[in-house]
Amino acid sequence: MLCRLRERTAAVAAGELAVNQVLPAEVRLAREYGVSLGTARHASKLLHDFGLVVTLRGKGTFVVRVASEDDARRISEGEESRETWEFER
Repeated sequence: MLCRLRERTAAVAAGELAVNQVLPAEVRLAREYGVSLGTARHASKLLHDFGLVVTLRGKGTFVVRVASEDDARRISEGEESRETWEFER
């Protein structure tokens, strides 16, 4: 189940979802993929950290840009954002 959620996260990163497309709520993602709410939140945070989505309170979470190839690879592998990665070096 977690692999399917990671694939969905990677799909956003790879540009398979259009800019301005609304993502399902975290609760729905958790239920749909059979993962904990914490796991769904982590996937959402990963997309936020890479600047690929924004959340508008009461409106939803929207795709705002497509990731670079490097970011898409790192997201699909479950790595943290570039800023976190550079900070830890």
